[in-house]
Amino acid sequence: MQPKHAFVDESTVRGYLLAAVLLPASALVASRRQLRQLVLPGQRRIHFTKERDDRRQRILDVIVTLKPHVIIYDATSHSDARKGRALCLTQLIADLTEARAERVVIETDDAAIASDRAVLYEAVRSYGVEDSLRYDHLRAREEVLLALADAVAWCWNKGGKWRSRIERHMVTTVHRL
Repeated sequence: MQPKHAFVDESTVRGYLLAAVLLPASALVASRRQLRQLVLPGQRRIHFTKERDDRRQRILDVIVTLKPHVIIYDATSHSDARKGRALCLTQLIADLTEARAERVVIETDDAAIASDRAVLYEAVRSYGVEDSLRYDHLRAREEVLLALADAVAWCWNKGGKWRSRIERHMVTTVHRL
């Protein structure tokens, strides 16, 4: 089984939701190249909420060709976003352990880094992957592949044709926590 990397972003539009996009390690260089080509002059990163619909379609066209596996962590039933995030991250580590992932990159949320580290520290130890699964917090401008999770989270929350497109082509699992 080829090692995988996961790229994770959140959405808090309708409650707490986490999107994880998994790619094989062997596809990372080519995937980064393809996404960088989509960043427009003057843009520091792709941010799906700020894109026009025709650009969103184009970006999704490229993402579909990457053949990512997407896992949605839906904690919208929890009124406490911090608790929802902790539940999502713990289940994420369980799923990444099963998938034999070697790295997870989470988009930085400055307000959540300390609590994330505590949750992740505990989770990787409880699943016995502290030596094989690395986790990092990075900003989207530092890791272009975080745009994948940003796009997926936006589409999921937007619903309609946007959700249908990613459900049909990418989403493999939805956890309702």
